[in-house]
Formats: sequence, structure tokens, C-alpha cells
Amino acid sequence: MSISFDPTTLLYAVVEYLKSSEHIYDPVDAKPEQDGQYRLVCLAVNSDEAWRVARILRALSDGRYWYNVCVAEPESLFDDNVSDALCDSQAVASEPLNLTP
Repeated sequence: MSISFDPTTLLYAVVEYLKSSEHIYDPVDAKPEQDGQYRLVCLAVNSDEAWRVARILRALSDGRYWYNVCVAEPESLFDDNVSDALCDSQAVASEPLNLTP
């Protein structure tokens, strides 16, 4: 999952995951079906906006999913060929998160 953004600007990610998950580490494109999976819902330019979106999604949720906010960080690119090909592109980090609602 790659999302282009200016790494000098801090962005906040709203993520969706199963309420039963204690950690999330596996990004998916569709609604999460297993513990550990999460889906990026959107990126916001400030934490207030991200939390507003998360609260709206929580209110509309059927109770199976939960929504949280974390900082979106550029992913380091280890392969020079990939780095050259992507140039200014960065990705949202998919490090495990310890979730505490």
C-alpha cells in the first residue's frame, strides 16, 4: 500500500480494524477479517480532523470494527532501484501498533 505525500508535513492516519485486535500489523485493501489486519481509511493534515473522522466512523460502526488514529510516517526504502523508481513517493508505515481505546 503506497500513498504519496510530502514527508515534511506530518499526517495522521485513520485506520479500521477488528475490535478484537490487540495489535495491528497486516495492511489490507478490504475490510479486515482477521485479528492483526487493518485498513487505512484516510489521511488528515491534523489530529483533530483525523479524530473527528474516527469518531464519526465509530458512531456509524456495526460494532465489529473500531477506528483509531496514528501518525503516518514515511516508510524507508531499502532497494535503490525501488527508491529511484518511486522518486518522491513514500508509504504509510505498517509497524505493529499497541491499541488502547
